[in-house]
Amino acid sequence: MDPLNSLIENLKFLNLSSNEGRAQAYTSIQSHVNSTQNHTSNSYKAPQPQLFSGGRDALATRDWLEQLERYCKRTNFPEEEWSSAAVDYLRSTALTWFRTSKLAEKTPWELFKKAFIAEFRPADHERNILMELRDLKQRDVKEMTTYINQFRDLALQLYDPADEMLREYFVAGLISQTQVQVQIADPKSWQEAIQVSERINGIFARSASKTKTTFMQPQSAPKNHELPKAEPMDIDAMFNTTGINAFQRGQPGLIKLSPQERAHLTRTGGCFRCRKQGHLASQCRAPMASLTSTKPKRFHNLETGDKEISQQGNDTGDL
Repeated sequence: MDPLNSLIENLKFLNLSSNEGRAQAYTSIQSHVNSTQNHTSNSYKAPQPQLFSGGRDALATRDWLEQLERYCKRTNFPEEEWSSAAVDYLRSTALTWFRTSKLAEKTPWELFKKAFIAEFRPADHERNILMELRDLKQRDVKEMTTYINQFRDLALQLYDPADEMLREYFVAGLISQTQVQVQIADPKSWQEAIQVSERINGIFARSASKTKTTFMQPQSAPKNHELPKAEPMDIDAMFNTTGINAFQRGQPGLIKLSPQERAHLTRTGGCFRCRKQGHLASQCRAPMASLTSTKPKRFHNLETGDKEISQQGNDTGDL
């Protein structure tokens, strides 16, 4: 007898004209209402699984089995009847497979599930996924989220993988600086390894971002009096380069120094280019046009008192 009819029968024998009878009737009705509400809340049904028609697809196989298990659990379906429920949702190739197999509707669920996976998941699927996991690498400190998502997608396609194996594959794919720190932390599972690596990688990412925003302060050029004194050989080399560059640009070269002029400028600290004191030829800013005159120039030799040191202006070339 259902609970409602049982309640009606009980009310027939109660004396509703008395306070005691009415109290008993109220208690019975309230108990029936509560049991009805509990039954309604416990009888929530998950969405029914989709029909499965077959096809060797690892992801489709996994998703369908999960849908069926969730549905049976939410509806309090006895586990010994899960295989029978699964057969009700098989169609086409999948139903033909069941009919030709040695399975029965009373087959234990784990055996049915194992045979189902072996039939509709590609034979080399596990090996291919393991190879992809082994080759998957984090390419940059900024790609941690991408790496984790790709690793999870692949790991969920494996059937009952060992947690230790997933942890080793995940840590091996991290960039070296993060990998070392995660190994030191010694996570106990691959999910814990993911959490540890995210924290460590975040520190490295923030550090790299700060490093890129720093810049070197420009340094002022040294003053003339702070410049080291150049040797004659160095000055000759600089002037040779200047002459070659002028020749390559099609410009007239500098006037060649005579031995006397070179010695005089070396003693007095004069520029081999413009003949003025206070700087070297490498810092000379005198225009080239003012340096290519063919007119002889006269110098006053402070040491000998000679009034002139002639300069030959006809020869040009390397200094």
